[in-house]
Amino acid sequence: MKLWLWSAPTELKKRFVEANSKLEAIFKDGLGDKRKDMYELRGLATDPAMQGRGYGSALVTTLIVMADAAGRGIWLLTTSAYTFYEPFGFRVVSSVVIGADNPKWDGEPVTARLMVRPANSADS
Repeated sequence: MKLWLWSAPTELKKRFVEANSKLEAIFKDGLGDKRKDMYELRGLATDPAMQGRGYGSALVTTLIVMADAAGRGIWLLTTSAYTFYEPFGFRVVSSVVIGADNPKWDGEPVTARLMVRPANSADS
């Protein structure tokens, strides 16, 4: 368990455990043992004021070139940005809704999507 979680409120701990278990299930379902041999794209975000200038695309393209050269696929987890990654050859292989069955969830449920791009995809 993450260190910050020890001091978190009880409800937050429950939500973390719920989300983590659901995400681990889609990783197992969508990637299986291949996960350890793939690159992970994590934490890519562009300031909304800077979007549309190609910065994110340049970073994704660079990772694709590196992964293809190494013969490795790439996986990522996203909520709403899946349409950004599709033109690069990423496809949703599994998804899960977090918060839908929780009466204490504050806000709309979140759909987490696991996306994969195989190595040397024809879309590169």
